Amino acid sequence: MQDSSMYEMPKTEMTPSNIAVWAQFGIFSYLATEGILDLDEFSINSDIDIAWFLTSTIVALSLLFKVPYHRVIGSFLIPVGMGLAEGDAFYLFGILFFAPLAYLPSMAFDELDLDPPFGVWSKRGWGFVFFGLFLFFNVLESSLLAVAMDGELEESADLTEEYGMELQADCEASEDCAFVETDEPNQVETLWTASSMERNIAYIGIAMLGISILAIVSYSVGILNMEMATPMNAGILFVGSFWADNYLWTSVQEVGWSGDFIFLIPMSGIAMMAIHGLFSKEMETTE
Repeated sequence: MQDSSMYEMPKTEMTPSNIAVWAQFGIFSYLATEGILDLDEFSINSDIDIAWFLTSTIVALSLLFKVPYHRVIGSFLIPVGMGLAEGDAFYLFGILFFAPLAYLPSMAFDELDLDPPFGVWSKRGWGFVFFGLFLFFNVLESSLLAVAMDGELEESADLTEEYGMELQADCEASEDCAFVETDEPNQVETLWTASSMERNIAYIGIAMLGISILAIVSYSVGILNMEMATPMNAGILFVGSFWADNYLWTSVQEVGWSGDFIFLIPMSGIAMMAIHGLFSKEMETTE
């Protein structure tokens, strides 16, 4: 029997807020799948991570069905649960990564009707904070600046893990890769050289990211008033820089297809809808 106080059935309308919710579900469903499947090879992982799969699945379903405290679950369960399972306190920093993913849709859209965290400030104010964290973590790991400025891309991994062994083998087989000395005995560090075309793609990605942020800020403070310069169109450029970045990781390291391209689909959805909801709100209210 359905208990409306315990969960809500997800909606399927094609509205910006609902697209954001389903994109959110897609992100955590992808993370859950990663615990079992190698999405680069579409095969079962040799070392299945049950803890990661369970925590990510619980978060995905909690957010989709809006169970009580679903945003808190989305923010804390994976980093705290994995920290306890792995005995590594570093996972606690993951709260800053997962909180924006858990809260952004609700902070961006009034129809999702969620009070601001801790009952203080405003939903939109918190939305800007969470979007800033979202931007920080996605730009922090970006390859765009490294490839554009240095023409090189560094990548390191643990040799005790499957990815580390694959990285070492790929570097040995490539003429554009060199090993970097490291003091860690079980660590491999590689330096990949980008081609001129890849550097040009990096320049384009940086331009897309910069223009999108300038357009969003200018639009929100009333400086920019052009028909095409809307937050939604700026959001398209914004996520376009993510796709350029991911392409560079796979192209420079010569890995071809990557499961990260699947992950970019829901990430693009939540980013675009959050930008639309946060920065178009005054315009929609006026209408």
